[in-house]
Amino acid sequence: MYRLHRLRPSLGRHGLAGDKPASVPRVLIVDDDEDLRETAVAILSREGFEVLQARDGCEALSIARTSAPSAVVLDIVMPRLGGLQTLSLLRAIIPGALFVILTGFFDAELQRRATAAGARAVLLKPVAWPTLAGMLRGAPSRVTPVPSTRRAATPTERVLVVDDEVEFLTTMEENLREGGYQVYTAADGDRGFRAVIEWAPDVVLLDIRMPGLSGIEALQAIRSAAPGVKVIMVSGIGDEGDAKLALGYGAFDYLVKPPDFAYLRRAIEVALAMKRVE
Repeated sequence: MYRLHRLRPSLGRHGLAGDKPASVPRVLIVDDDEDLRETAVAILSREGFEVLQARDGCEALSIARTSAPSAVVLDIVMPRLGGLQTLSLLRAIIPGALFVILTGFFDAELQRRATAAGARAVLLKPVAWPTLAGMLRGAPSRVTPVPSTRRAATPTERVLVVDDEVEFLTTMEENLREGGYQVYTAADGDRGFRAVIEWAPDVVLLDIRMPGLSGIEALQAIRSAAPGVKVIMVSGIGDEGDAKLALGYGAFDYLVKPPDFAYLRRAIEVALAMKRVE
């Protein structure tokens, strides 16, 4: 999931980690490049920061809610959620935080959009770490996340699960109902598509390999008929080609069976958050 890296006593410029002054910001690094994240952790920790890291925007949103970083450094190009989309959602959770966008190329329009979305700066890769550290020292010492408005006891968001495996449908329905969602199931792609039209779900969990109307064909039909619905593809095979194909046709995410339910719920919450701001 994510890791919290605290300053080791031998590296402290401000004393022991336990004695760290409240003015030292907590920084979240969001990038799918593991080497960059680890480099950021090493350098920024030596500078006295607490450093969290996330592989993508979905992880970043979960961390923001629980750990409330006061500064976020995020890549502009990431799987699942791009940097600007992530920035918009993070600002709704931690509006007082400082945001810095990283990019591998200069683009004046990108800089304009990032600034308009609330970024303090856009920095080119390779990262000028002293410049970044200087910016991060201007972040608030702590921020308070906006309380979540979700109430699991009164389910309103609708999740449709489409799969030809009855046992999988039952397991998913039970788990998602426990999470506070309204749940409807369909045993094949044709019924799933009809349910999208008649039941109007917010999110669809769609098996990629089914008899009859395949998951990809159903995905294309759903995206055409109900473009606002977020579709998360699910497969029993971790096939990178299938994942790229599904994402290319507009799927919001791609998960492999059996899913990690904590991760799945986070993915659904991010999909719902994206749907609300669109």
